[in-house]
Amino acid sequence: MLWGGMKKQQSVLSDVACLIRVPSEVVKQRAQVSPSSSTLRILSQTLYHEGIQGLYRGYKSTVLREGIGIDPTVLSAGEVPLKRENTESHTSL
Repeated sequence: MLWGGMKKQQSVLSDVACLIRVPSEVVKQRAQVSPSSSTLRILSQTLYHEGIQGLYRGYKSTVLREGIGIDPTVLSAGEVPLKRENTESHTSL
């Protein structure tokens, strides 16, 4: 049961991480294509021409890719509460 709950937590945390990671990757990739433009200009042009959907281009494929493997940041975020629970149970003995 604990393993199933941890997997769900990892999945949710991975999806949340992608909400931040995907727009930053889109802007970074576009900056590599046009190095003369600033990050802020690329961000504003993307929002103007494509809307918020432009920043999340490739979101589904990224979530699917991240869901296959274990992301170290998600794994470490899921371990912190477990370590606290284990130390609390040992101190109450």
